[in-house]
Amino acid sequence: MGLFDKVKRTFGIRFAIFQVRVMKQYERRFCNVKNIRFYEAEKYNSDDYEKVEDMIYMLHHDPSEQNIIYVTSIIFEPEPELEENEPSDPYVSQYPLEDILDEFFVYCNDMYEKENESDKNHSYVEFASEKIDDIKKLLSIIGKHVYDKLEGEYVYLKIE
Repeated sequence: MGLFDKVKRTFGIRFAIFQVRVMKQYERRFCNVKNIRFYEAEKYNSDDYEKVEDMIYMLHHDPSEQNIIYVTSIIFEPEPELEENEPSDPYVSQYPLEDILDEFFVYCNDMYEKENESDKNHSYVEFASEKIDDIKKLLSIIGKHVYDKLEGEYVYLKIE
């Protein structure tokens, strides 16, 4: 019997309990968002932004920087009845937001802290990418229901 087997045998029950606790915690962070809409932020009316397409803006920044950044913003309703954070929470849940970032190759540019704190029924997020096509693909979630679902050992992002 190797060292790993001894550790496993000694701590097996504790490890199993730990796994169950972690899994329950992990399940709680599966989130659901609905009524996803475009959010026309006031800042888009400033000289820092240029509208390049419907719902897509180009961020003007330091001219010496070569990269062009495209942005868009969404507003959505969390679903606490499906274990999403409460609408009154002043933050946006990690999931499915992180899975959306991975799926569409975008990143969060603005978490709209002021809007998220003052609006107790909605969440706001600005997404960005150097590729306009990534932003266009992201906008395909508008009007859809987005959530994470555990299937076997894996969690999948669902867009319906």
